[in-house]
Amino acid sequence: MTILLVVTIAGFLLISLKVARAQQEVKPPAVPPMLETPRPLDNLETKEPTAPRNTPVSRKSSGKRPAAPQNTSVTMKSIGKERANVRAKPNLKAEILFQVFRGYPIKVEKQKDDWVYITDHKHNSGWVYKPMVSSIKTVVVLAENASIRKGPGLKGPVVKQASGGEIYKLFAEKGRWVKVGYYSKNEVIGWIRDDLVWGE
Repeated sequence: MTILLVVTIAGFLLISLKVARAQQEVKPPAVPPMLETPRPLDNLETKEPTAPRNTPVSRKSSGKRPAAPQNTSVTMKSIGKERANVRAKPNLKAEILFQVFRGYPIKVEKQKDDWVYITDHKHNSGWVYKPMVSSIKTVVVLAENASIRKGPGLKGPVVKQASGGEIYKLFAEKGRWVKVGYYSKNEVIGWIRDDLVWGE
């Protein structure tokens, strides 16, 4: 009986010793350095507020050069070179829609960089390279036959009969009449009613 008791106690001590050793061998994992110092909670008041749904959010620049203003005051001008291409888009690789020649009157409606968007008396439109455009104003005769008179009125004698499609330089305006002349010679011819021409 005594021997059995001694064996039981010895076994209990042996098991207790193993458990103690096992606990010593298992160590808690090391705390990462970044967590050794407690981090403060995020301050909600310093966070960037969320943009309202209906308000557009500004975006960072894409690095591209901003385009020049599209809209400009509509002005009457003319082509200043012997020939100019009117293109579908404001670049030299764009399709050529039609060509215009020196003195051809145009309406400049908008601008983008070195290009202007123009319209002519036939409602044709497109982009022209800006250096091809002149500030000299010209007009094109719309009627098949139009009288150019000595003065701005129906009582003035007729000095020339103009035909449809002819282009003249615009010198002055007075009421419903415009003073026109030769483009190349810069010479005044007379006056014509403004409803018979386009470009004034």
